[in-house]
Amino acid sequence: MNQHETDRGPQAVEPELTAGERFALRYTIGLNPAGAACSFIPKNACSLLRYSAAIHNGAIAAGSDPALIHALNRTFNLTLKEWDQSPYTFIFYRDPYRRLVSCFMDKIVGQASYCLNDLVSNMSRHPVRPGGQAQVVDIFEKITKHGTAALHFEDFVNLLYDGRRLYANAHWIPQHLFRVRSTYSDFFCVENMEHAKRELRAKCRFELHDPSLKLRHDLRHLKKVTHVDAHRSAASELRSLVECGEAYTYESFYQSAEVRQKVDEMYQKDLAIFHEHFQDYALTL
Repeated sequence: MNQHETDRGPQAVEPELTAGERFALRYTIGLNPAGAACSFIPKNACSLLRYSAAIHNGAIAAGSDPALIHALNRTFNLTLKEWDQSPYTFIFYRDPYRRLVSCFMDKIVGQASYCLNDLVSNMSRHPVRPGGQAQVVDIFEKITKHGTAALHFEDFVNLLYDGRRLYANAHWIPQHLFRVRSTYSDFFCVENMEHAKRELRAKCRFELHDPSLKLRHDLRHLKKVTHVDAHRSAASELRSLVECGEAYTYESFYQSAEVRQKVDEMYQKDLAIFHEHFQDYALTL
């Protein structure tokens, strides 16, 4: 498939688009017939939104296997003109601290080799933070010897903090980069899904169907336990904990001031946006 095609077939070339607009439009969904549109952000109820949209648009039936949505990733993408003509637009944000832990638990702990290439990528077009490369040499040696099973959350943060890898995978790219425009009709947050369900049903007749019980790649069904050194627990240890039906709390991964400082710096804009709109749902650290 070339860069100007989606699952719907060849699309009109929009040469005036910036790189940021092209990226953001890849993560849009048009909802028929009302013409509503949403931006979906990986790790922000992304599967729920894509699954619900596929049902809403008649591509799959309610109750279908959620795995079907992966063949529809680009099917409902919008052009910039279509986006700007939409009468109602919305986006889901998530607390950045929770999103990063969720990403680590899903893509590193749960899928050992899923993003290995992205973690070791040089990504030379992005600047290296001062001293960043020195911090990751030991982590590279760990990956070479043991794969991602030996990685812990602190390693993951340090790899992203190096600067070149923060933009290597959509599951941890800062959320604000997925915005097509700076303003939306509605901003929702994953932490208050019931409010979103009511608003979307009323404003565009869009029903949310949760596929998480079938996909089981979130932490909601697990018993939460606290651990002061969760940020230094190896992925293999965390995987064993999940297999026993438990997971460390989000707060447990941020007991290190250094880890918090680095996450704050990398996701500064996302944190500001979340606190502006959803202060009551922010993780307390």
